[in-house]
Amino acid sequence: MLLVKDIYIKGLLSNLVIIFLFAATIALSVVFLSLLQYNKEDAFINTLKSNNHYVLQLAKYIDYPREEVDPYTNEKYIENGPVVFYEKANMADIAKLKSIATDKATYYPSFFFEKNLHDFTSDFIYTDQTAFQFYARGFREMIAVDDFSSFHLQLLYGQKPQKTNEILIYDYMANNLLYYKLFNGDMTSIVGAKLIDQDTGLVLNVSGILKSDYTRYSYIDKDRNSHQFEETYLTSLQVIFCYPEFVELVAKENQYDSLFKCYFVNNSTQTTTNTNIKKAKYVNLENTKFLSTVENYEQERGVFVNMSTVAYLMRTALENVNEEIALLFLENYFVSGLDCFYDTSIERSYLIGFSHRILGVVVEGLTEPVLYCYTPNEDDFYMSNGEFRQIYLSLGTDWKANRATLKNFEFITHSDSFYSENPYYYYEGYTDYTSYGLLIRDADYYLNDVKDFSRIVEAIIICVSFSAMFLFAILTIKKNNYKIGVLKTMGASNGNISLIFGLQIFLTSIISYVLSIPLSFITMREINLTFVNRINSDLVFFSINPAAQGIILGFTILSVIIAASLPLINLYFRSPISIIKNFSKN
Repeated sequence: MLLVKDIYIKGLLSNLVIIFLFAATIALSVVFLSLLQYNKEDAFINTLKSNNHYVLQLAKYIDYPREEVDPYTNEKYIENGPVVFYEKANMADIAKLKSIATDKATYYPSFFFEKNLHDFTSDFIYTDQTAFQFYARGFREMIAVDDFSSFHLQLLYGQKPQKTNEILIYDYMANNLLYYKLFNGDMTSIVGAKLIDQDTGLVLNVSGILKSDYTRYSYIDKDRNSHQFEETYLTSLQVIFCYPEFVELVAKENQYDSLFKCYFVNNSTQTTTNTNIKKAKYVNLENTKFLSTVENYEQERGVFVNMSTVAYLMRTALENVNEEIALLFLENYFVSGLDCFYDTSIERSYLIGFSHRILGVVVEGLTEPVLYCYTPNEDDFYMSNGEFRQIYLSLGTDWKANRATLKNFEFITHSDSFYSENPYYYYEGYTDYTSYGLLIRDADYYLNDVKDFSRIVEAIIICVSFSAMFLFAILTIKKNNYKIGVLKTMGASNGNISLIFGLQIFLTSIISYVLSIPLSFITMREINLTFVNRINSDLVFFSINPAAQGIILGFTILSVIIAASLPLINLYFRSPISIIKNFSKN
């Protein structure tokens, strides 16, 4: 028994260096085998899980072969592959989505919500048309949640909404409220506070603030280059979460929006007059009474003003405004300024400059100046608050179930030959439109090169690993030839000898494997950081694959059995004396 113990202790001490070398080799094997098994679906799910991201914007896509024209040669050719249509989803699509991913999936409809921060204060907000890419100037969307008990986004402060006009906002928007000085103090001072629309009286009670990683992207304010991932991510934070009843309140009050900056320019003197004038949206002119208009006013995009605006700018009393003064006003003024432009699908809100012709003066009862924006085709330019915008998918906390759900929304692509063989192929599907998913899909082509490289490296590591294991077994047995000869002289069976020395080799390998586990995770984390640090993102491109760990464990055990068996079997057929004599010669 003491002999066996002596063999174990001395063997382990002498093999410490070998254990760590084996651990490093096994760790690299696991890492490169995991890289070899990379796929974008796993990367997407690991990223969502890492970021506690449970609410995903969906987009509709159509996959079909289509005829295109080369702009340089004018030759026709067939283009294929999916095309994403961000504006095509509607409420009816929710029923289709439930049939795709079963009724277990939860969907949130979202609605247009153009509310810039100036709507909630009468104080001056400094704005610049070109600066502040990082800071958002307003909300862009409201997402209706029927049941907040199944809402899993992480709360930073406060609580989930309990009443109709209570809302959740992201910490990013809370930071913007503080930056533009709508509130003083820190984010906790916003919880329970009210945002009151200065034009309509709509009240938004902020019941809670959601956590995000917005601070990671503050650098984009210093760099004027395009940052698609960063801006798409920040755009996703310009939303509020509310009850469906709140959407109805917004739709009812939807008439006025504030302008960030508006001034009237005198054509002859080029002098400007600043005003905090309200902006309204005109849908049609059928029942509108005018004091005066320009010719063909129904055919042009421009603005109308009310009599109060004319009185203010012409410096006269409201009762003195007549057709003659109105006509003089139209001849002498146009309107310019800064407004928020909201893309109706995916982009952030930007300040844009505008310059509009004044088309006419409206006769109506408001005593405050109002600017009525008009375009011959209302759908081309304006959306009304409360209009349906898009659909979101809400995930649960069970990531195994989430994986099964998200499989229904994979962005499937086919080979060119597939479209050639199926010229009438047509498929409508839905996929995510998150900053994470977009970047992972864009990077997929390049990451396939990583897989090819990993395949070569993995083959080399496995060959080196097996050779090293085999060499280690031979040297271990050779070093202990004398002891083996003695044991055989003492009557030890081949089975007992195999158990003693095979177990030594096996324990060395298992200890190496256990040590390789943290080494593999550390190595994979560094590889992942190397990729994502270039874009400063929160993506998890690569992760240790449990299947890879199992495969390498199986390979390690098999290698040990083969490596230990070959030299031991050679000794089984030799006499104890020949083994001892051979050891003495060496």
